[in-house]
Amino acid sequence: MSDLRDAARQALEALEYKGNIWHMDCPLEAAITALKAALEQPEQEPVAWRWRMRNPTDSPGFAQPWNVTTYYPREQANEIEPLYTHPPRREWRSLSEEEIGRAYFASATHTEYARAIEARLKEKNHE
Repeated sequence: MSDLRDAARQALEALEYKGNIWHMDCPLEAAITALKAALEQPEQEPVAWRWRMRNPTDSPGFAQPWNVTTYYPREQANEIEPLYTHPPRREWRSLSEEEIGRAYFASATHTEYARAIEARLKEKNHE
């Protein structure tokens, strides 16, 4: 599994499994492995911070404007918040021979075939 969302989805399917838990097709073991792998991935680091000085003598409701920086503003601020983090890098997922074959045989024209491939790749890589 490449991300926590896929691992959580797989875990949910395992927990919702209604058959015998000891049955060979039970997805529980794979879900546990996927969750462990996803949780071992490092958390994303902030790439920017917003900060401002807060003066105790300022009137209530008054605050200095926020400043933005790409480095952690240690000395300058007494109010600091991380702004955002890098989105997780996703690994490209290709189509299998079987998926390509299904798209080919379900298409009547070259355009339909191309659109079917395009749709399946979007589905697979933008979940």
